[in-house]
Amino acid sequence: MLRSNLKYLFWGLDEKTKEFSTLISTFDGWQRFALLRFGLLDSAVLYSRYKLSALRSISVSGSKKSISVSYSRKTIGFYFENTVQLDNAMRNIYEVFVTEQWSPLRVNGKVVVDVGANNADSSLYFAVKGAKQVYAYEPYPYSFRLAAKNVSLNGMGKMIKLNNEAVLGSEKTIAIDAGYESVSNTLLRDFGHGKRIKTVTLDRIVGKYGLRNAVLKMDCEGSEYEIIANAKESSLRSFDEIGIEYHFGYAKLVSRLKKAGFRVRYTEPKISRHSETNGLKMEYGMIYAYR
Repeated sequence: MLRSNLKYLFWGLDEKTKEFSTLISTFDGWQRFALLRFGLLDSAVLYSRYKLSALRSISVSGSKKSISVSYSRKTIGFYFENTVQLDNAMRNIYEVFVTEQWSPLRVNGKVVVDVGANNADSSLYFAVKGAKQVYAYEPYPYSFRLAAKNVSLNGMGKMIKLNNEAVLGSEKTIAIDAGYESVSNTLLRDFGHGKRIKTVTLDRIVGKYGLRNAVLKMDCEGSEYEIIANAKESSLRSFDEIGIEYHFGYAKLVSRLKKAGFRVRYTEPKISRHSETNGLKMEYGMIYAYR
C-alpha cells in the first residue's frame, strides 16, 4: 500500500520524474526518489551499503543535481543527471574517497596520468592530494562531459587537463555513440557510428608531455593489457609509480612491469559479472608498481 501511495503521490510532480518510472520494482528506489525530490536524505540508512560516512549532502535544484563529499578538509562535488549516474557517483566516491584505492600512489608534487577518468573522481582525488598536474583521459563523450562539469564545479580547470581520447596499444580512431550513457565499468568498444574518438598510446602521452618521474593510474576496464604490452620500456620507466585496476587477471601485467624494473605488489582477484560486460567473467583487483 505504501509503495502504491508513493507512486500516485509523486507521479506528475515534474516531467523529469518520468525517469524514475524504472524504479517501481523496488521500494528503495521510491524511497530514494522521495528523499531526493524534497531534499531530505539520511545517508547512514539509505547508503549504508556504500559505508559513506564521509558523505555530506545530496542537493536537487531543478535539472541541476549534485552530490558532495568531504575529504581532507575539502568539499568535492559531483553532478549526476539521473539515478543511474547517482549510483555511479556513489560507487566512485566509495572506491576513491572512502576505501582510497589509489592512496598507495604518492602523488604530492607529481604529474599524474589518469587513464580511465570517467566522471573525474580519481582526477579530483589526485588534485586534492597535491598532484602538480593531472592529465586525464576518458573516451566516452557522455562521461567526458560529466567529468568536464565536475572539474569546473570544483575549480580545478588549471590543475586537471581532460582529453576526450582513448588510451590503447595502437593509434587509430573509433566511433562512440555520444548519447551512450557510460558508467565507470563500461568497456571500451567501437560502436561503428557516432563521434570519432582518437586512440593514443602511452608512448605518445609520455612524449607529448615530456614525462619524467610521473605517476600513472589506470582503470580502463580491460584495455590495460594492450597498453602495457605495447608501451616501450623507456615509456614505462618514465613513471616512478603505477597503479592499475586489473580486470582479467594480473599475471601478464605483473610480468611486464617486473621486466621493466618495477617492484610489484598486487591483490588477489575477485570475480564479477555485470551487464556492461554482457556477463563476461572478470577477475579484478589492484596492482601497485614502484621503481
